[in-house]
Amino acid sequence: MAFDPKTTTLTCNACGFQCNQQEFDSQNVNELDLLHTLKEIEQYNEDNESLSVSCPNCGGQNDFPVNIVATACTYCKSPLTAAQNSKRTLRPQGLVPFAIPKDKAQSTFKTWLESRWFLPSKAKKLNLRDSLKGVYRPTWTFDFTSQSFYVGERGDYYYVTVKTKNGTRTERKTRWRGASGSVRLDFDDILVYASNRLDRKLQESLGGFMPKQAIDYNNDAIMGFDEESYDVKLTDAFEEAKSFADDRIRSEVRRDIGGDEQRIFTVNTAYSDLSYKLLLIPFWSSTYIFKDKSYTYIVNGQTGNAHGTRPYSAVKITFAIILGIVAALFLYALVEGL
Repeated sequence: MAFDPKTTTLTCNACGFQCNQQEFDSQNVNELDLLHTLKEIEQYNEDNESLSVSCPNCGGQNDFPVNIVATACTYCKSPLTAAQNSKRTLRPQGLVPFAIPKDKAQSTFKTWLESRWFLPSKAKKLNLRDSLKGVYRPTWTFDFTSQSFYVGERGDYYYVTVKTKNGTRTERKTRWRGASGSVRLDFDDILVYASNRLDRKLQESLGGFMPKQAIDYNNDAIMGFDEESYDVKLTDAFEEAKSFADDRIRSEVRRDIGGDEQRIFTVNTAYSDLSYKLLLIPFWSSTYIFKDKSYTYIVNGQTGNAHGTRPYSAVKITFAIILGIVAALFLYALVEGL
């Protein structure tokens, strides 16, 4: 049995039989106290782990890859989970369930691929469906309030008339004066990807997920998909979240200073009301081979946004360059002839 995003039921892959429609809860997807966890983090088990489980369908012994807690049986392809065997202290509180079924994910990516410029014609004929795999990848989310005290300068433009040999011209100057103050911001669900198995920029290219739609961690929703444990530890993820917040804080400081230009000398920030969640978010992903080179593609399992790496046609690129040169020469000749 595997979870079907179309019907939200457990469905048999062999005969299509469906269990009752799943009803999911979200009462346990709560924010946890970040400071308390960080104080206790050295006592927690965050070591990489390799789990094993016997398949209840065929009896085969399956050794999962490092930090994988759910996947398909190597022998009969039945969905397996070893989450109950994990020794990690920090486990996901919830997950954002798949909303995009496999066939829609495949067609979405095919549309994206075929719309790429300079794609080799043969690449459009690739059959990628069988390689598409649903994966729940971990992510940290952070909530906190920042109080930042800054010192800087505000620059206001003014204009003067300057004499020149040919008359006068207007010259812009900047009048600077000191500025200081404080800004307070609330941050909600800053998302930090916690899996290193997929290129970070590629994950971010899919756009955001909606953590507010997370449900309680549920084995039924995992069935038929892979589940990864986090590679990015909580302490490192929090530093990344603060770096993200810092960009917004500095933008708010500039707005608070006002004027036409701003100089920021120092910003000292204190954080309060810190909390976090560990969630699983859905990806459709795979790799494909084209002319002996490997390419990756992924689809956001919640929104359907698609992205990936793709091959380029040297012939099409060369033709485009030649066509551009010819067009430029034609325009040049046309202008010269006027």
